[in-house]
Amino acid sequence: MYISHTALIKQINRLEDDLGVSLFNRTSHGVSLTEAGKVFYEKTTKLLSVCDEVVKETVRAEKHKKAIIRVGVSLFYPAGMFLDLWHSFQELSSLFDLKIVQIPSDAKRYAGLGSQFDILVGPYNLNMPYPFYPIGSYSFSIAMPFDHPLHDKKVLHFSDLDGNMIMIMKEGTSAINDIVRQKIQEECSRVAIIDIDPHYDMQTFNNCAEQHCLLLSLSCWDLVHPGLVSIPLDEPYALPGGILTAEQVSDDMQTLMQYLNIHQKEN
Repeated sequence: MYISHTALIKQINRLEDDLGVSLFNRTSHGVSLTEAGKVFYEKTTKLLSVCDEVVKETVRAEKHKKAIIRVGVSLFYPAGMFLDLWHSFQELSSLFDLKIVQIPSDAKRYAGLGSQFDILVGPYNLNMPYPFYPIGSYSFSIAMPFDHPLHDKKVLHFSDLDGNMIMIMKEGTSAINDIVRQKIQEECSRVAIIDIDPHYDMQTFNNCAEQHCLLLSLSCWDLVHPGLVSIPLDEPYALPGGILTAEQVSDDMQTLMQYLNIHQKEN
């Protein structure tokens, strides 16, 4: 922070005096936020984000700049689906500029919505706590090690999976995923399903390689692991994909979503 420890303590003490509450629990083992401190931190973080947006809009009004839409991306949350839509809608480029922002942590990606980036692009599941705008879908694929007996097939059907171990997201997170899981069980009497956490990350694919088994995956993740090959699942199921935004969005984001909604209805 480029200030001394003493100066920081004085500022915190002065802040607590002004508020008339204690923000920190101070013990010999360290400090932690009080309940009041947690509320203050949460609210002021949002307030600072709003202040930043006000500054950006003020500067844009003076310089007549296009609005900037920040798109959070990572290996597991690529923005290809949104970018394809963006490039097909030429009017957007006259109103907005895109800024691609690296998601610092997939596990904490929601925390950055509205502050570090304006939108996320990815698959939909039932537990998403933020507004979701569908713009397409992801087909299912089956990931496996390169030396697996099924590795040379062009496409796979449910019946091809019989007699194998397959990692599938545990039930209750995605309705479509649950349907696919049920169909596999119905058509494959000798399949062994391994329940996995709903959040896919590199460890998920590492486990697939290490256990030499199959993994129910999505087309957007076909190339995430160099030690695995992904084969399309030729069945009539797909997972909705689209844009995730914060609960409260800027005027620019509202304008963008209006244009996208119009474009979707026209197509």
